[in-house]
Amino acid sequence: MAELSKAAIAAGASAARRALLERVARSVSARTAPDVLRVGIDGVDGAGKTTFADELAAALTSAGRPVIRSGVDGFHHPRAIRYRRGRESPEGFLRDSYDYATLAAVLLEPLSPGGSRRYRRQVFDVEADRAVHAPEERAQPGAILLFDGIFLHRPELRAFWDVSIFLRVEWARNHRARASGGVNPPDEHQRRYAEGQALYFHECRPWEHATLVIDNDDLAAPFLVHRIERLVGSPAGVLDALVRESEKEGLRLLRRLVSEWSSGAERFEGPGEALFAAWQAGRAVGVCGLALDAYARAPGIGRVRHLYVGQAARRLGVGAALVREVIKAARGAFHMLRLRTRNPSAVTLYEGLGFRPAPEAADVTHVMELA
Repeated sequence: MAELSKAAIAAGASAARRALLERVARSVSARTAPDVLRVGIDGVDGAGKTTFADELAAALTSAGRPVIRSGVDGFHHPRAIRYRRGRESPEGFLRDSYDYATLAAVLLEPLSPGGSRRYRRQVFDVEADRAVHAPEERAQPGAILLFDGIFLHRPELRAFWDVSIFLRVEWARNHRARASGGVNPPDEHQRRYAEGQALYFHECRPWEHATLVIDNDDLAAPFLVHRIERLVGSPAGVLDALVRESEKEGLRLLRRLVSEWSSGAERFEGPGEALFAAWQAGRAVGVCGLALDAYARAPGIGRVRHLYVGQAARRLGVGAALVREVIKAARGAFHMLRLRTRNPSAVTLYEGLGFRPAPEAADVTHVMELA
């Protein structure tokens, strides 16, 4: 992949925003698709979806990836259908606003694996309330579709996204409302939007289906939402998908982790020991363990074990977050942490977190003294 241009990512944006956009751009670019990679960007009205998609498009374009920009606003139903349940109906807002059958037929299906790659970006002008005849275009192989809009994690749309992003912003704090003085709860027209999106959340729980969840409440400091939790009990069911993914990469570390837990050889239940998982959008995307170092000949030495992050969550800070949690848990229980790795990316990660090389030991490559 060509080098990302930080200037293209978000000229004038904060350093934190530029850094997050660069991370997301690298993560998206690392994904492979047979023809076109389809990325959906979801969130409430005023969450900043279009701005985020445009900034991400600039970053990807600067790196040499062809980008197709489109959005759900180009696929509205006519006014007569949108308001057939009443102009103030929340259910009408959710169920009748958009023509999903046409969206699939002219854009999403042609850009799906095996599709014709001949697509149209728009079929309707909502302001004029009339159909438009956008020209048919042909996608280049390796192109990335960036599609923004509300309700993108409805059941009939989920399967189309190779990557989906949910921008977390509360409706009452949406950026459009903030710019105009805030949401007015007694306003019946606002109730249509507020309750319609609440109904979508209740039925579809988009944050549980998204590939990435990004808190975009503070435009100057957006951040990826991943939580680190200690696993209690068997990791088998929780880590099944990661085990399969790691084995496809030729790695046996997670299969060994599950087998050792099942046999009782290592359950991360001793004093100071722990097994942590990273979660994004309701799925385990990474794991890392802390155990008593069986290779050490002295007490009080812990070992970092089985660090693995799924491909879709790499370059997003998940591995660093897991190791930081291990270091935090080790303090007070161990006076030293040790590990062994030959992976160059892992070496960079560990040394960036304060581990130092230990070339003198056969069973260790890096150590950290804990205060």
